[in-house]
Amino acid sequence: MPHTHTYRLIIADGEHARLVNASAVPHFHTVEKFTGHHGESHHDPQAAAKHQFVKRLAARIDTLVAAETFDELFLVAPAPFLTDLRAHLGHAAAAKLKASVQKDLTKVPDGDLPKHFPDWPLVLAA
Repeated sequence: MPHTHTYRLIIADGEHARLVNASAVPHFHTVEKFTGHHGESHHDPQAAAKHQFVKRLAARIDTLVAAETFDELFLVAPAPFLTDLRAHLGHAAAAKLKASVQKDLTKVPDGDLPKHFPDWPLVLAA
C-alpha cells in the first residue's frame, strides 16, 4: 500500500495552539488543542507563561515528529511567537518544517482556513 503524504499545521499564538491535519484538497481538521497556563513569576507573569507555553508546544511537536505522525510541518503564528517556537524545535522537527506563516489564525474555524491559504496546493509542490 503506498504511503500517503501527511501535512500538519501548528496554528498558535502566545496562549493557544492547535494541531491541524491538512490535505492537498484544501481541507483542514483540528485534531489536538493546547492551552497555555499562566505561570507564576514576580517579574513578568505574561512573558513567563508565554515562554513556558512555547517550550511545551515545541516539546509536543518534537514528540509527534519522533512518532513519525506526519511528513511535513507548517507553522502559523504571529511573528514574535513564531520566532520563539522555531528556536525551540528539535533538529528532527526543524527538518520537517516546510514553511512558516506570520498570521494569527487561532480563532479561525477549520472550515474557514482554506481562504487564508489560497495557494495551498501550490505550497505543497514548492
